[in-house]
Parts: sequence; structure tokens; C-alpha cells
Amino acid sequence: NTAVFFILQPSSIFTLAPYTEAFFVFFCLVGMLLMENNHLFLGSCAFAVATCARSNGITLCGYVVYFSFRKLACASRQGQLHWARMLMGAFSLVLQCGVVVSGHLAFSLFGNLLYCKSDFAILSALQHNFRPHPPQDPRPWCNQLGPYRFVQQTYWGVGFLEYFEFK
Repeated sequence: NTAVFFILQPSSIFTLAPYTEAFFVFFCLVGMLLMENNHLFLGSCAFAVATCARSNGITLCGYVVYFSFRKLACASRQGQLHWARMLMGAFSLVLQCGVVVSGHLAFSLFGNLLYCKSDFAILSALQHNFRPHPPQDPRPWCNQLGPYRFVQQTYWGVGFLEYFEFK
């Protein structure tokens, strides 16, 4: 029922447009469905694909934490919770959150390789018929994790408490 309300809302035009939002929402819903059906690792993989499209997909780790704790709570109610299961649950939780975050890290690594590492950039540029960035002029974000934070701060003015202004 919630998915139907989501689709029928007035702002659903953004999820129907050929934009990253539709891709992101699709894989978020698939991941939630998989998690609800107790396929936690596959759900984490769907969340990772969503995170490739939008960096705010990292917050989907909250669903991973919720469903992992719910699984442990069910085991506790059935009297099947012991230290080995808790340790495996913690390891599984860290692994699944790592899978979710890996989508954003893969995007950042690709950007770094494409514009900062000269061999990869030249090879990729020749394959896709565009001008490679000169290796002697690295991008300003090459020493950071990836391009996304640089683009947000430089072109969009987005940052911690940047939205708020004194007037």
C-alpha cells in the first residue's frame, strides 16, 4: 500500500522522469522488498546499486541496521540467541553496510581514475572520443575521495549548515 501511495503522489513526476531519481527509487524499493522477505544480503546489493546513482543512498544503511536487529530480536524471542549468533550478526551487519557504501565508493573511484590517473584517463578518453584531462593539470579534487563533494561545494554551494544564513 505504501508503494502505491508513493507512486500516486503529486511529486511522482520526478520518479517518472529519465533521471537518476527513478533508478534510485526502483532499487530502494527492490532492496526494501528483499529485506522484508529476509534476503538481507541481496537487499544490501540492491541498495548498493541505488547508491551508485545517488550518494544519499548511504542512509539506506539504516534499513540494514533495522532488519538486522529485527532478525536478532526474533532469534532472542525464540531462545536461539547466543554469543556466536550475535557475533555473526554484527559481522554480517558491518559487511552489509559496507556493500551499501560500496556503490558510492565505486562511483568516486571511477571519477578519480577517469580524471586523475593519466593512463586510465587517456585510455578511456580515446575509447569514448573525448579529450583527456592533461595529466600535468590534475583536477582540484584529485587528492580527495572523489568528485561529488567538490562539485557540491564548488558549484552548488552545498555543505554542512551552508543552507542557513543570517539576514
